Amino acid sequence: MGTLKIVVYGGIFVWLGLSGCAVNPDRTPTNAERLDTLRRDRMASFEADSAWVKGSENDLAPALAAYAADRGCEGETFSLAKGKIEYYSKDRTSYYSPVGDPTDRLMLSLIDGAHMNAARSLVNLGDQAARKHCYTVARRTYSDVIAVFVGSNYAAYRQKAQIGIEEIHGLKGRT
Repeated sequence: MGTLKIVVYGGIFVWLGLSGCAVNPDRTPTNAERLDTLRRDRMASFEADSAWVKGSENDLAPALAAYAADRGCEGETFSLAKGKIEYYSKDRTSYYSPVGDPTDRLMLSLIDGAHMNAARSLVNLGDQAARKHCYTVARRTYSDVIAVFVGSNYAAYRQKAQIGIEEIHGLKGRT
């Protein structure tokens, strides 16, 4: 009889454990579990952002070359180049801390490099539009550089854009 009780009670405990009835659904994760989740999230974000940075190096030059070869001012190639530049201009720095670990500082510098590449590409897009005598498009593109890329890191690109606007104004005044 004693063996039967052990089997019955053991079966009940196994059933409770497998059914989830004995588990507290409101259990808060331990600090170790939270840290593991945070590490996984950070690693996934780092991998995605690394791919984004590599894309900025590989995507922009062909898009600009396609626009340069196109005869039109605002066709499909302009939209493609401008769209890619806007994509690489977006802020992706909120997840990283400049005072964090070295990985954060590295990613912040890589993201800043991608933003610099986007600023340079937008100035080049404006230059190409001006060379095609698409002055309205060039002026709008240069104005975007000035409006989007704020901060001391982008001062040279804003200055180039301002010079481009002034040159367009001078060209239109002579003709």
